[in-house]
Amino acid sequence: MKRILIFCSVCLMILFVMSTMVSCRSCGDKRVDDISKVPGIYEGQAELLIPDNLKKMVKPDSTGKSPIPDGPIPCKLEIKKNENKELTIEIVDFKMPNGMELAPSSCRVSQDGEVFNLEGEGKVSLGTKGSLSYEHEGKIEGTAIHLDGTVYIIPKVLGVKIVFDGEKK
Repeated sequence: MKRILIFCSVCLMILFVMSTMVSCRSCGDKRVDDISKVPGIYEGQAELLIPDNLKKMVKPDSTGKSPIPDGPIPCKLEIKKNENKELTIEIVDFKMPNGMELAPSSCRVSQDGEVFNLEGEGKVSLGTKGSLSYEHEGKIEGTAIHLDGTVYIIPKVLGVKIVFDGEKK
């Protein structure tokens, strides 16, 4: 009797796990067949959300001004599609501080109705000092884009949040 009870319990557990996997796979796969509406140049502004403990570590420049901008920064993002139907996001018309280079980031796209959801990651090169990783996620609804990004100083622990809001031009 005990063996039958254990066997039935194991069978029910396997059945539950299999049905969960099938249902999660079917509702999580919202791939986009037509991404032609997504590529383009999005003009807007980015705001840096820097933790106070990081702000205290930043030294003023030679004129006594903080290198951290006050308020939003006007900028443009360009989303491009390559021959493999993959998207990349790149900052255009923006000068990075000396020695820093932001490589175009890869971007995965899913669709929920008329909303395109974006997520991806990339690297910020600091020249001879190494590099930092970053992640972004957001959405495009009509011509409006909203992206939340995080540049990690300590991976997955300490980072600077960047919020970009803009419109397709």
